[in-house]
Amino acid sequence: MENQVLLKQIDKGSNFVLSPLSFHFMLSLIASGSTGRTLKQLLSYLGSKSIGDLNFMSSQFIPLTSMMSNVKGGKNKNNQISSPSISFANGLWIDRRFSLSPSYERILKASYDAKANEVDFANKNLMESGYGFNELCFNFPQNLQQKTQNQCFDNNGLLSKNNNHQSMPFSQSIAVQIEKQRQEIDRVISLQNERLRLTLQEQRKQQIALILRKYEVKTLVLLNQKDEEIAKAMNRAMELEDFLRRMEIENQTWQRVAKENEAMVVSLNNTIKQLRENACLVDGIEDAESCCDVMIYRGDNETGENRGYEKNQQENEEQGTRKMVCKSCNSRNSCVIFLPCRHLCSCKACQAFLDSCPVCGMAKKASIEALI
Repeated sequence: MENQVLLKQIDKGSNFVLSPLSFHFMLSLIASGSTGRTLKQLLSYLGSKSIGDLNFMSSQFIPLTSMMSNVKGGKNKNNQISSPSISFANGLWIDRRFSLSPSYERILKASYDAKANEVDFANKNLMESGYGFNELCFNFPQNLQQKTQNQCFDNNGLLSKNNNHQSMPFSQSIAVQIEKQRQEIDRVISLQNERLRLTLQEQRKQQIALILRKYEVKTLVLLNQKDEEIAKAMNRAMELEDFLRRMEIENQTWQRVAKENEAMVVSLNNTIKQLRENACLVDGIEDAESCCDVMIYRGDNETGENRGYEKNQQENEEQGTRKMVCKSCNSRNSCVIFLPCRHLCSCKACQAFLDSCPVCGMAKKASIEALI
């Protein structure tokens, strides 16, 4: 609406200023017939508490427009405008599909001295051509001015007689009233902006607090889960450390046993070697003392005995060799002790594939390599 008015006046080549008071007046007029959320929004925007306040302010504003109607634009000797021409819009369009209630028509007349015209909003060509807009904005104010002028002339003759003498103070009074209205509107707008800013700030704080509370709960849950996982990992690490210490102790024990067995084997080998040497010495002495026949006879006997001894020794060695052979592949020497049964029954290559002892069948829990 503002753009249409300004464009029409620019086309005419005239200076034109549009005051927000007209829009405030028309919004108050619309609010008087509104209800529900629309009424609340209009009252909040206009900075008023109730419809009664809007109607009262508008009824007080009507005399001011009557005084403003006495100030008309004129031209001086140089054909220049000496004072501005003031017009005020006090009408509105109503869709002819709807009808006004009698109470609303009484409010229009009593508080706003306004008029409602019917128009066909469905007719786009009519609306685009600006039908009735100039009449609404300018003819109604002129009728209002003429009506108010007649009332003023009839009720107060002194105003018309002393108009020339009071024109200067009267103009100053109008300027003061307009400036006061402008300041009040600016103050209301500033107040509404401040309220809006505070409301948005409060909403933003509430949203941030809500988001923080939401993520705080999730964070606490995750932290508790991580703490539980850390505790489990620490317990597992302690168990593994204890198991490792036990295995080290057991490994040292088996190494000591293996060394003792190795020393025992070396001692037995030395004893056997010494016994063989002693037997050879005894046989040599007996051969030197006997005669030839006896020597031949004893030689034959000794040969048989030596053969029997060698045979027994060979059988013992074969039996020992069979005991030392890997019970899995039967080809390599056994060098790995299975735990907990402690059987020396596997070579190093086969122990990786065996899950149980090949001698007793007990499940293998660990294994130790014997240094033999």
